[in-house]
Order: sequence, then C-alpha cells, then structure tokens
Amino acid sequence: MVSRLLVPFLALALVAVSPDARAAADAGGLPLPVLTERAEAGDAQSQFALALRYLGGEGVPRDPRQALVWFRRAAAQGHAGAQRQIGNAHARGAAGLAQSWSEAARWYRMAAENGDPLAAFNIARLLERGRGVDRDAAEAVRWYRTAAEAGLAKAMTNLGILLYRGDGAPQDIGEALRLFLEAAAKGDSIAAYNAGVMTEKGRGTTPDPKRAAALYRQAAERDYRDAQWALGRLIARFARSPEQRVAALFWFEVAVLRGGKPPAGADAKAVAQLRSRLSVAEQQAVRRQARAWRPSGGGRSGGSPEPGTGSPI
Repeated sequence: MVSRLLVPFLALALVAVSPDARAAADAGGLPLPVLTERAEAGDAQSQFALALRYLGGEGVPRDPRQALVWFRRAAAQGHAGAQRQIGNAHARGAAGLAQSWSEAARWYRMAAENGDPLAAFNIARLLERGRGVDRDAAEAVRWYRTAAEAGLAKAMTNLGILLYRGDGAPQDIGEALRLFLEAAAKGDSIAAYNAGVMTEKGRGTTPDPKRAAALYRQAAERDYRDAQWALGRLIARFARSPEQRVAALFWFEVAVLRGGKPPAGADAKAVAQLRSRLSVAEQQAVRRQARAWRPSGGGRSGGSPEPGTGSPI
C-alpha cells in the first residue's frame, strides 16, 4: 500500500535554504531603521525582509497585518516570495484576510510563474485536489515537476504518487520509484515508506526484503506509523532467531504506543505468535524499550492549514 501525503501549504521547512531564509539572511545584519529606509525607498528585497521580520516578530512586535502591507508592496514589484506569502495568508485566513482558496490559488500561481518553487508546490496541490480551482491533474504534474526539479522532497513524493497511479500523466512505475528514493534520501519519511512498499513487493524493481526493511526503518525512525507496522511485519516474516523476534515485536509495540491502536487481523496474529515464542521477561523488556523509544528527526512538516498525514491510494 503506497501512502498519500496531504501536503502542507506553508512549506518553508522543505528545502535546506528557502528563498525566504535567504532574504532574511541577506538583511539579517541590517538595523531596523536602515532596513525600513530601504523598504520605504522601494527596494523589493528589503520590503520582503521587513515583512518577514513583522511576520516572525524578529526585532519588532509580531504584526501579521503590517507584514502583509510590506508583502503587498514587494509583490507589486514582482517579488515571487512575497506573492506566495500573500497566498499563504489567504489560505490560512490570516492577517485580517478572509480565508479563500481561490485567492490563495491565484497568488500561488502568480508566484510559481515568477519562479518560486514553494508556490509551484502549493498550486500543484490545489490543482490536484480541485480546491479553489478546477481539478487538473495534468497541470498539477507540471507544477510538481517544477518544484521537484528545484529539490523539494515533498514535491518529488507527490509527483511520484501521481505517476504511480497514472493520474495526470501516463503511468510510470519506474519513475515513481526513482522519485520516492530521491525524496527519501532527502529525509522524506512517506517517500521512504512508499519506496519500501515497492521494493518489498517488486514494483518497478526486483523484490529485495533487506532493502525494503532499510527504507521502512528510515521512515519508522522518524515516527511514520505505517512504516513501523510494515517493518514489524517484514521482520516477523523472516524471523528465525530470538533477536529477530524481539526486533519485530519492538516495532509492533512502538506502533501501538505511538498510534494508540491495538493490532488487528493478521497483525494481531503475528504479535501473538511472537509473544508465544518469547518469555514474559523478554516481552516486558521489549515493552520498556518501546516506551523509552523516541523518534529521530522529522519526516513530515506541519504548521499549515492542512497538516501532513498519510492515507492509502
């Protein structure tokens, strides 16, 4: 089962150095009066950097409405990052604006056409879902591809899913797997899980349980629940030693503790079989280890109107 990502619309964390981060860094050493003077003189980059300060409350009281004023002035000069930020405000219903997906889409498209990869990602998601615009999977593929080529891991993941399904473009399982693997290498947990599923099942590649386990583990370590269940199942399937049975049960326990749902169906049967082969002391030790476990890093981003989640295609 390949997982679907509901992508956040405010996606600054998706790239190592976003356009917004670069702007903030460029103006970071300027005293506020100097930055304000440059912004008032009409410098679009200074206007954008000043807006970011008001948006984040950096050196000034946090004031999203004042940020919007400066974003609008920069956007009027064609600043793509400012145009995207106005789209974000419409998507959120922030800074005194009424929530409007159609206005968000209009600003995202404008910013994307001016070369902003995060905006390309956002308009692609709206086009894919038909939110604020008519659904157009082919155009979504085009904008996802633009964002993916700029290095955005989540765009690679979503483009891979559309290609896997043949939605908006001819089905291309091999290219979908390549995109998932590239996004996984950038730390995207859902992409790692998807690549694990395809590698385990031999979709677009030769079945390889060891490689699949490594991909599942990458996502599981970042607290992606589907990957924790999948890793437990895969280890249990090949478990021949007490250590392997302990490892399988550990990931089942982590999935239950982190997700709050007990195993069901085949998973419940697998857990029962594992427990029957382990002593009470071993089972208790596994549970203690699972309770003490903490995820590493972060594979999904939040802070948006639609937090990232996974669901099957």
